[in-house]
This record gives sequence, structure tokens and C-alpha cells, in this order.
Amino acid sequence: MPVKVSLKNSDKKAILDEHVYEKLNQDKYLKTIKFWENLREHSSGYVFFQKNWRQKDGSYRNETIYLHKFISEKFVKKPAGKVRWFVRFINANAVDCRLENLEWSTFSNLVRNTRKIKNSTGYRGVVKQGRKFYSYIYVDRKGIPLGSFDTAEQAAAAYNKKSTELFGKTNTLNVISKKPNVAAKVATKVVAKKVVAKKAVAKKVVAKKVVAKKAVAKKVVAKKVVAKKAVAKKVVAKKAVAKKVVAKKAVAKKVVAKKAVAKKVVAKKAVAKKVVAKKAVAKKVVAKKAVAKKVVAKKVAPKAKVVAKKVVAKKKK
Repeated sequence: MPVKVSLKNSDKKAILDEHVYEKLNQDKYLKTIKFWENLREHSSGYVFFQKNWRQKDGSYRNETIYLHKFISEKFVKKPAGKVRWFVRFINANAVDCRLENLEWSTFSNLVRNTRKIKNSTGYRGVVKQGRKFYSYIYVDRKGIPLGSFDTAEQAAAAYNKKSTELFGKTNTLNVISKKPNVAAKVATKVVAKKVVAKKAVAKKVVAKKVVAKKAVAKKVVAKKVVAKKAVAKKVVAKKAVAKKVVAKKAVAKKVVAKKAVAKKVVAKKAVAKKVVAKKAVAKKVVAKKAVAKKVVAKKVAPKAKVVAKKVVAKKKK
């Protein structure tokens, strides 16, 4: 009985063989990391476990385990050889991890069994050139032309025939529509829609870039305006400082001038004092001379009188 395991992010369920599930369920490490409780569906359809473990240094270590690969490594024998081996789902169901649905495969075989077709004609190995459809198949990376055909369905049938001859029945065989060119038309419409979608995305990207450029330009202009205002403020501040310096110098000049005037006043007063002092000295000298004259006069007067008397006496004789 196969075991079905629920997926955390999907309504789908992983399918395993009972004995494989029981064996894995005994793994202590899988129990520690809660493997079954954290299985998810990958965007590619695979079933996987993924966790980011926080390390002691604060960083994170990512751990990813793909269920189909994990089971194949343990339960499916890998072929010998130095080629790189991949796990292939035989029925193309990526959640079916039963051993009967898993096999080791080369990359070319893996691609050959992929149902996805990226082709405007809607068929694998078919291309349109002009009004004709050409069929090709690749063997060991070498293209082999299979001829030209009037319809895409004829070219697809030629591819199917050659592919079956070379590789047997695989998932890459074209499902040919009964109505001619229906698949090609559908594929063309799909491609056209994708082109339109890409153009719309491109326009949005261009619009975002334009908006981003404008935003950057506005920021640059704003920065320049701010820088100019800052420069203007500095200029105003410098002018204010210069005015203050000029004012201080003017005040200093006035102070110096006042001091000079004060010095002149003091000097004049000093000169005036000296003049007054000289006049006072001169007056004293004059006064002393006058006193001296009087003294001399007093001394001379008696002698003069004696002389005069002698003169008078001589004349009388």
C-alpha cells in the first residue's frame, strides 16, 4: 500500500512506498528536523524540505532536501559511469516518489522525456520556414533533418516515427491534433500573449526607470538648491561677520581718535601749566630785581648824600 504524505503549501500529497516511508521514519535526524511536517511542493513540482538554520555567529545555513533524490540515493541503484546522473519520474508525476516511478537518467534522456514544448508550431522537432514545415531530431547534440512537409501535423508525425525508432516510446512524442494547424494556432496565440506580456512588462520597467530618473534628478536639483542655500547662508554670515569687524574697527578708530584728542588736551594743559609756571618764575625774578634795586638804592643813597655834601663843601671853599 502506498503512503500519502500531506504537503505544507499544497493540496497535493507525496506518494511513497510503505516500506520506504517506514525506513525513513526511523531516521533520527529526519525526526529532529521535523522532516515530514515541513515537506512542501516546489515551484517546479518537486517535493522538498527546506530550512534556514541560525548559526552561533548570527549567520544562517540553508538546508534543502529533495524527496525524490533522497529516496533514489538510498533505495535506487545508480548506474556506473562518470556521467552526471539525474532522477527521472517515469510517469512524469513529480509527487509520485514510489521506487517504480524513479530511475537514474542522463540529462539528454531527462530532456527527451519532458513534456514542455517551447515552439511556435506547438510540436516538438517542428519549425516553420516560409510556407513549409520542417522536422528535425537531435541525436548526441547533432541535428538530423527529417524532411519538409505541407502541414505541422505531418512534420510532427515524422518526428514521432524517428524518435520511436531511436529511443522507443517517450514522453516527448507529439500529441497530434486531428484538426490541422490547431496546435500551431494555439501555440502562436500563446506566444503572442507572451510577447504582449513581455512588452507590457518592458514598458513598466521603462516607466519605472523614467520615474526613478526623474526622482534622482529631483533629488539632485534639491541637493543643489540646498547647497546653494547653504552657500548663501555662509555668504550672509561672512558679510555679517565682516560688518561686525568693520563696526569694531570704526569703534576702535573713534576710541583712538578720542584718545589722541585727550592726549592733545593733556599736552595743551601741560604747556599752559609750563607757561604759567614760567610767568610766575619771571614775576618772581622781576620782584627779586625790584627788591635788589631798592636794597642797592638804600645802600647808595647815604653815600651819595655824603659825596654831595663834600662837593658842596669844596665849592664853598
